[in-house]
Amino acid sequence: MTLDIWLSLALIHITAVVTPGANFLAVTQTALTRSRRAGVWVARGIITGSLIHVIAGLIGVAGIISRIPALFAAIRLLGAVYFAYAGFKMLQAAYREFRQREAKAAPQADLTDPFQLTDLTPAQAYRRGLLTHLSNPASMLYYVSVFTGFVPLTASLGDKVLVTVGLIGTTTVWYSLVALVFSQANIRHFYLRLMPYMNALFGILWIGLAVKLISS
Repeated sequence: MTLDIWLSLALIHITAVVTPGANFLAVTQTALTRSRRAGVWVARGIITGSLIHVIAGLIGVAGIISRIPALFAAIRLLGAVYFAYAGFKMLQAAYREFRQREAKAAPQADLTDPFQLTDLTPAQAYRRGLLTHLSNPASMLYYVSVFTGFVPLTASLGDKVLVTVGLIGTTTVWYSLVALVFSQANIRHFYLRLMPYMNALFGILWIGLAVKLISS
């Protein structure tokens, strides 16, 4: 692989990773509503999912799946169901919070830091990140295009290892940074003040992703 191909691949992957999507939404939502630890574990689940897609791309499995319409449609449907479920849960949370505030059921002092009461275990957070990544067929199509256009099956083992390290390293740095930034106390405090509205927004975004999967 030549230097210009390496640079093109790096630029494309950085652009793809930092563009907000389902993975970004999962990490930010968890870091804001749960804890920094949970956000980091969601990021680790996404990183694992990325590694699975990279390996599938390297050995050609992802390309085969993308060429089987029924199988790809089933993956897309399952992804849409998962995203819609996540959106529904967020809308439920928003509705409960609106009702609580309208009824003034919870004292203001109780709203200072409710995140620890509903925090995810590392296993739950990791599973959320992994499922979010693997249930999104757009991620698989992205890696199919990457390996079809830049890393053919005939590439050397050294090139494949370097590509894997570069892709996973970039993904790791970005989503770990997202989890750390959005779990900052001042950012979470701002979120808390607008929690029902933000939960409603997150819910709409998740459902929007589901609709996009079904209609694409």
